[in-house]
Amino acid sequence: TFTQEIDMDDVEKPKIINHFGKDKEIMLLFNKEMDPATVTNYENYIINFGGPLDYLPKDSGFELIYDDKTWTIKLPKKVDGKTVDIGQIKDKQKL
Repeated sequence: TFTQEIDMDDVEKPKIINHFGKDKEIMLLFNKEMDPATVTNYENYIINFGGPLDYLPKDSGFELIYDDKTWTIKLPKKVDGKTVDIGQIKDKQKL
């Protein structure tokens, strides 16, 4: 006979409860501690830089900031030849 123990402690689906972006960085705060292998999987993120939806660029970086719930994604300088600069329109306008 085959038996296997299943850990039912981790059945809650992760959610992003807050996010912030500036320059080339995106900070994500999850509702629970995240496994680094899950967070750093590029295929878990879909982005749009004015064209078709695509996965996060493979030369993006990931960094754990605090408590296994807060991570930053550092995007490359350019994506598909377009300069990356995250922020609100009002922050980008010259006065």
